[in-house]
Amino acid sequence: MVQAGPAQDAVSDQDWLVVGALRSPHGLKGYLWVWSDTDPRDQIFAYAPWTLRLGTREQCVEIEDWRPQGKGWVLRCKGWQDRDSAEIWVGAQILVQRSVVLGAVGADEYLWSELLGARVSSVDGQDLGVVHAMMETGANDVLVVQGDVLSMDRRERLIPWIVPDVIVDVDRQRRRITVDWDVSF
Repeated sequence: MVQAGPAQDAVSDQDWLVVGALRSPHGLKGYLWVWSDTDPRDQIFAYAPWTLRLGTREQCVEIEDWRPQGKGWVLRCKGWQDRDSAEIWVGAQILVQRSVVLGAVGADEYLWSELLGARVSSVDGQDLGVVHAMMETGANDVLVVQGDVLSMDRRERLIPWIVPDVIVDVDRQRRRITVDWDVSF
């Protein structure tokens, strides 16, 4: 499963995904710290082109250089010659077109943003609710399924992402997930 965050409130276009953000400046040569919402974290550099969004400003950028630095990454984009030219983008969201990310995702992999809001039902047809959140546990990812007015009850269930033993089917078009899960859990 690929972890890429859903577009935030400032992003209304469904064709874009927020994959990270630019943080504080690093040094004097136009580098900024990068926060990645992808898994693995350095996967963010495989997606191009990037569009930066800060408030109402947007700009398509080309990465000139990036490198690991300490426990993270720093980067410089073309046109950022010094700290001042990079610093204006501190706090910007990094957006990529959904098609770019989906092109890098295998047929049996899913973006977290694709799963959020999907309806979940058991193999025997009982509606369990919608995917409210995702959690990383180390062993495997976990769907946080919240019951609602359409589900069999209003309980929250934690369902491990174990394919094919628990996660039987994911229908991207219909935004439905079928699970082999004891509904009493």
